[in-house]
Amino acid sequence: SQESPAINAAVIALLQQLNDPAAAPAVIAAAGDTNSYVRSTALAALGTLGDVTVIPLLANAAVSRDEAEQKAARQALVQLHRGNVAEALVANLVSVSEPVQVELIRAMTARAEISAAPKLLEIARTDTGSARRAALRAMEHFADGSHLAALVQLLKLAKDEPSRAEVRNVFEALADRTAEGHKLDVTPIVKGFTGADVPTRIALLQVSAFFADPGLRAAFSVAVKDPDAQVSNAAVRAMCNTRDVELMPALLEQARNAGESSLRVLALEGYVRLARDSELSKAPA
Repeated sequence: SQESPAINAAVIALLQQLNDPAAAPAVIAAAGDTNSYVRSTALAALGTLGDVTVIPLLANAAVSRDEAEQKAARQALVQLHRGNVAEALVANLVSVSEPVQVELIRAMTARAEISAAPKLLEIARTDTGSARRAALRAMEHFADGSHLAALVQLLKLAKDEPSRAEVRNVFEALADRTAEGHKLDVTPIVKGFTGADVPTRIALLQVSAFFADPGLRAAFSVAVKDPDAQVSNAAVRAMCNTRDVELMPALLEQARNAGESSLRVLALEGYVRLARDSELSKAPA
């Protein structure tokens, strides 16, 4: 450590090339060097030499204001391969600050750690704080059709509107990532309406707008005629955001006959939005 920073950095780079994990403790120590160049070189080397125990060190360095250190730490989190990295990344979500959580999610996304989804859903189900929010943000990248039932359950467990909105964001991200022409089995959403309380029904209607499915169309048809004005109004508002061109006739009916002028305006806007997509709607000029 008494050598020049350039020499120390060169030695660290050599250790990285040798790829011997026995050098990891020395490189971890170098990550705390007083020289920024040495620190960033050491952080980069830990992506090759380190194991899951260096994740907290790298994640904290990833929020550094030093651009070189931040870049090195982020790259190392992506390259890390010794141990069960996916599980360790998720485990570290629980007790760190929000900026560090963001970096862990960034790493999981870059690594495409789809295997982390079950643990992320478990955190979202059992935690009520920032870890839950972080887990749901990560699920925006990893959710697929197999997770729909668990996501519906999360909607039912949500205690307030902000919590429901976080889950809705996952549904929307899943819909956005679903390839055009690929149809998801949304049966869990359809079944979710059975026995659901009013806030959950409204949330499910909002989620239904992201997908095109006969069962969801039927749910809208029932909800817009619900005797509870809160439900029927919410159903019309949700339907106005639909991506399902098969609901265009229903939107036109609401544009003509909805009880509130604001709903009639929203329905007409929704109809025009779908009509403008000529490939989907086939609407003539």
